[in-house]
Amino acid sequence: MTNARAALILVLIATLAMLAWLASALPPEVASHFDLEGRADATAPRRTLLGVFAVVVVFETLTFLAVPHLIRRFPTESMSLPNRDYWLAPERREETLADLGARMTWLGVFSALFLAALIWDTGRANLAPGPEGVPTLGPVFWTALGGLIVAVVLWMRSLNSRFREVPLTAEAPRRPADSVRS
Repeated sequence: MTNARAALILVLIATLAMLAWLASALPPEVASHFDLEGRADATAPRRTLLGVFAVVVVFETLTFLAVPHLIRRFPTESMSLPNRDYWLAPERREETLADLGARMTWLGVFSALFLAALIWDTGRANLAPGPEGVPTLGPVFWTALGGLIVAVVLWMRSLNSRFREVPLTAEAPRRPADSVRS
């Protein structure tokens, strides 16, 4: 098992444990939607909200765990990757797909951490309402959203850096990517 897969599964287990705890801690009716200022503007039964969270978290995790296996079935022409023909040539295809699969799984970890933070902040808002007794999201949500955006930008930059240049070999001199092929 790769580090990324282990991390993704660990985040799933921790998030499901958090949902189990919230199931016993939250009131029967909970704030389920928040406006841009973080104030609750809709409610739902606790069971419904936590059920939706559980389905989304499990589906997200299973999707990102499946991606490394699914990309092996994609035709080379359908992949958008700098220097695609070089990196997906038969002699490099397996190594490249393993690298892409691990990178996609790390993207799943970032996404799962964001979902866990969203669930935590939603639970916290319902357990400790803000001013005037209205459940209010705290800085956790906005910090997690900012963290996810930064992580995705760095992830994309890392992906591009990894495949942008072709290594120096006798048959192919080192050169930057001509363009990203779609």
